[in-house]
This record gives sequence, structure tokens and C-alpha cells, in this order.
Amino acid sequence: MVHYERDDERQRILVRAEGPPSLEETLAIINRQAADGAWSYAVVYDSRGASRGPTTEELHEVIRLVGKLTAKHGPRGPVAVVISNADFFRAAKRYAALGELTALEVELVATPEAAEIWLQQVKHS
Repeated sequence: MVHYERDDERQRILVRAEGPPSLEETLAIINRQAADGAWSYAVVYDSRGASRGPTTEELHEVIRLVGKLTAKHGPRGPVAVVISNADFFRAAKRYAALGELTALEVELVATPEAAEIWLQQVKHS
């Protein structure tokens, strides 16, 4: 399951994964961000509750969608991925590398607090 929370005041999207997030849920969250007019908002993707990371094929689907939406809406806001397990770390590293193809800025962090610190640095740079 994937939870989506939008904070217009801070221009943030908080996504929390629980259990095994499906590809459909992940794509729906990305589409929702664009449909909500929040494409440029920063995203904190908290994967600590996820029981598995995405497969390589799923990552490619996600990147294809991000690329398509980036072409339509401009650059996506920065994405901080909160990671606590090795499987998700490997997947997030691949996502960050693939994301460079769409000008996506991704940072892997250990805590939500570290995500906020990084997002503040990105905002002011």
C-alpha cells in the first residue's frame, strides 16, 4: 500500500510505502502528483515500511512515466528517498541513476529528517 499526502504550504508530497507496493500504486502516485498541479513539488518517499523494492522492470516503467510527464510539465521536483533496507537501497540507486536521464534530482537518505535537510539545501542552491 502507498499513502500520498500533499502539503501545499511547504510544496511537499509525502509518500509512505507499506508492505509490498505495487507498480500500479506507484504509477498512480506519480500521475496524481502531476494531475494535482504539484509536479514541481519536492517528494519525500519513505520506503521504510516497504517489504520489497521495485524490480528492474518496474523501475523502467516508473522512469518512462516520469520522462513522459517531465516532457509535458517540465522538471519534476527533487525526490528524497528514505531507505532502511538493502534491497530498497539498490533499487533506489538504480532509480537515481536512471532518473538522471529525465533531469530528476534524487537523494538517498536514512531518515525523514535527513530528507528535509537535503530538500532545504536543494531549494536554496
